[in-house]
Amino acid sequence: MSATDFNGNTVTTAYNKLNKETEVVTPMEENVTAKVNYFYDNLGREHAIYMEEPGSGYQKMKQTDYDLFSRPIKISLFAESETTPSGVMEYTYYADSSPKSETAKEGSKVLSKKDYA
Repeated sequence: MSATDFNGNTVTTAYNKLNKETEVVTPMEENVTAKVNYFYDNLGREHAIYMEEPGSGYQKMKQTDYDLFSRPIKISLFAESETTPSGVMEYTYYADSSPKSETAKEGSKVLSKKDYA
């Protein structure tokens, strides 16, 4: 599927059988495009997002890990050219699936933690 903006730039989006984005190609400047690929696990949950860096291949941008109940337990964000996450959100839950806590980290440093009653 393609869409063209008022400047004449065409963004192309590909979808899988579940109608979820698998690839988005966006023009950035003359002869340069940004390509983002979305990957899903066997249950159709978004697992990872990669961006193609011209001349250097694909770079992971985001990864989401889930527990056995399909709740996100960790969302990792990656800075350019990094293989370890630069930022992480971690989530815990009570037995009834209500949120128990969320923790924001930068590397090993805890930036914030919120506990729910």
